[in-house]
Amino acid sequence: MRIPVEDVDYADLLIYLPSACQFIDQAIRSGGVVLVHDVQGVTRSAAVVAAYLMWAYQYSPTKALEFVRRARDQIWVNPGFQEQLVLFELCHYAPSPSNGIYQSWRFKLDRHLRANGLLP
Repeated sequence: MRIPVEDVDYADLLIYLPSACQFIDQAIRSGGVVLVHDVQGVTRSAAVVAAYLMWAYQYSPTKALEFVRRARDQIWVNPGFQEQLVLFELCHYAPSPSNGIYQSWRFKLDRHLRANGLLP
């Protein structure tokens, strides 16, 4: 599975988290293993693993990140992805374009990106 998200605060990782969690879970349940990686292994991959821990074990975002950090102490999940982990929990692990919490966050994000010339 490939998630086309840049390592920047304003990238929308949130919308991909449910499918990433399902992918990881399916691999584990079928006896496989999963390697979650990105270019530096610091932000995106850590956020995806934290999301999986939240989804599978109902960890809070803080507890999930602490767990991941104990396994790989050099992780640093950017503030935008940290916020998205909180939203992932608030959306009951099912963000979608029809989810009000996701819609509100996405509206604010798009407004911010337009104001900063990052969206037309």
